[in-house]
Amino acid sequence: MFPAVLPADAIGDEKQLDSKWADGSWVEVTGVFTGKVDEHQTVRQEGISRLESFQILLRSPSDVQVVSSPSWWTVVHTLDVLGLAGLAIVSILGWVAILQRQVHRQTVIIRRSEERFRHMAEHDGLTGLPVRTVLMDRLDLALKEMKYKSSSVAVLMIDVDSFKQLNDTLGHAGGDQVLCTVGSRLQAALRPTDMVARMGGDEFTILLTGLQNPEDAQKIASKLVATVSAPIIVDGKTVEVTVSVGVATYPETGADIKTLLRHSDVALYRAKARGRNCYQMYSSNVPLRDLDAAY
Repeated sequence: MFPAVLPADAIGDEKQLDSKWADGSWVEVTGVFTGKVDEHQTVRQEGISRLESFQILLRSPSDVQVVSSPSWWTVVHTLDVLGLAGLAIVSILGWVAILQRQVHRQTVIIRRSEERFRHMAEHDGLTGLPVRTVLMDRLDLALKEMKYKSSSVAVLMIDVDSFKQLNDTLGHAGGDQVLCTVGSRLQAALRPTDMVARMGGDEFTILLTGLQNPEDAQKIASKLVATVSAPIIVDGKTVEVTVSVGVATYPETGADIKTLLRHSDVALYRAKARGRNCYQMYSSNVPLRDLDAAY
């Protein structure tokens, strides 16, 4: 460090000096040099002398030219930057947490909506039972599994007897109540592995899996007829409701979906021809006469 002396009238605006000269800058100074020689460190024989002190006399501030400014990255500035970066990181993490919560909330809403729409597409709006397409998928899967198992599968086609007359007598609201009650009773009478679906109108279809023999399907069909055939209270009135059931078993009476559905429908016609309120196992030996009379 050394003193650079300016005339009083040449200093002018102090702010100008502050803006041009920054601590730590490398500068080139032009002026009158005055030095004081250190007598104790002067070697006259060798022409070497050391200065004890010196100063430079300047004419104006323009005699000091900045060669290079100091680096902006001082300790103070570095700490400021680190503080701002830390604050930014905390803010970003907080914002990310808020976004994640919002995304999770929206995902839950979308997932619930998808589940609700899927349930609406796969279940009957009146009874809440699975629809035909769901039953077909389940039946197709059950038949594929039967290739590796020794058990049997049965398809039961069910109609509410004289439902048109009931619907005309009770009205559509009463008819809907009858269908809901029948669907609930059918579902309650089945095993957890079985499925009941509403095919449309007053027609229901049941899939039984894991049967040891066709006699097991007969027992369940008999139970269903007895369970459903109990009085139903509609608007304070006791209504007698019965069902007819047609049964087809795999592999005895059908080896594919189309055949099982057709044979169970034929068996249903035969049950109605017998007088309704009963079940009928499909058999190719039973004649098809009088089926039209059943309706």
